[in-house]
Amino acid sequence: MKRLILLVHLILLLAGCGYHTVGQGSFPDGVRAIQVSLFENRTYEPLLEDIVTNQVIEEFSRRRPLNVVSLESDADARLEGAVTRFQVSAISYDQDDRIGQFRATVAIEATLRSFDDGRVLWKGGLSWSQHYPIDADKSVQEENEAAAIRMIAERLAQNLYYRMQQNF
Repeated sequence: MKRLILLVHLILLLAGCGYHTVGQGSFPDGVRAIQVSLFENRTYEPLLEDIVTNQVIEEFSRRRPLNVVSLESDADARLEGAVTRFQVSAISYDQDDRIGQFRATVAIEATLRSFDDGRVLWKGGLSWSQHYPIDADKSVQEENEAAAIRMIAERLAQNLYYRMQQNF
């Protein structure tokens, strides 16, 4: 009997405090479909805006009940964004003072805006970093950096989705 009472209290407590699992929040009322605009690239790293935008579209397309659409007429809101920073820095060295590992960092800003009245529904910034090893072979080194950038874009897209839901 004590267990049953404890269980009922626990359920009421969790229901009353607004607890929900990650990714189980909601978007503002009426937003069922969004259009994702190509992110602006304010860095000198080419094609970074394409990588981030594509990952955001992929991440948001996986989530229900939200739909990602290409036409303005089918959307309730538009997600606009910009890649504001790209930085690569050495983070480890060997005993001969040669670089052993790099850290790539990407920062973005994003705004979700209603099509009805242009009102800003959500606005925020995020950044993510990823370490990757150095390689004497230039093509391998470039692939290591590209893989790190793809991982960063994936994490940024996931965090963007979760952060947008937390505010509603």
